Amino acid sequence: MRDLAQTHVVAKAAAGAAVTAFVCHSRFVLWPDRPLEVWTLSGVVFFAAFFLWGSVFAWHEKYSGRPVVDLAFRPKAWARATVLGLSGAALMAVFLDPVLRPLTPQVYPTNLSEWVSMTLFTAAFAQLCLCFAPLAFALRLLPSAPHAAVAAVVWALSVTVLKFYGLPQPVGPLSSVAVLAARGASAAACVWFYWEGGLPLALWWTLLLELRHFAAF
Repeated sequence: MRDLAQTHVVAKAAAGAAVTAFVCHSRFVLWPDRPLEVWTLSGVVFFAAFFLWGSVFAWHEKYSGRPVVDLAFRPKAWARATVLGLSGAALMAVFLDPVLRPLTPQVYPTNLSEWVSMTLFTAAFAQLCLCFAPLAFALRLLPSAPHAAVAAVVWALSVTVLKFYGLPQPVGPLSSVAVLAARGASAAACVWFYWEGGLPLALWWTLLLELRHFAAF
């Protein structure tokens, strides 16, 4: 745990948390039924992101041997991310969104401003919670990278299952399987691209997935 207290880790975590809170601010402003004030929500995100980014900067590079922010351009990796991102977006638009949109209309944008704010929130905070930080924790605790990758995917699936219990109406068995399959594939792809190209490649793939919402408004 001493890794978390190193000066450079604390500094990077604070910077990452500040960026995350700033980027998520617009999502809170446009959230009509927010339970707390905007600045309170931003503060909560900052403190949560500080600890999550701390784990990322403390353990990801140490145990994976790969940088968190990989600025090296690998054409094949970026081409794979682009193809899979666009094809994944098309598949989700056809098979996943028609199931989830009636159940959770509040998480689907209805105009450009909402799309921008939701996309920024997904990239800056949701992926941190579902992919980047869980993978860092798993790398720290488990014996190998494949074990850590599987653990990160299982974590994302567990969060999806918990979300089922908060839906206003139950999801049918076939729809549940389809949603879990899509979430599992999405989580695995995010871990893969994050491993291959760090944050830039993982966030590029995330952006491509979110482009599918343009067809809805």
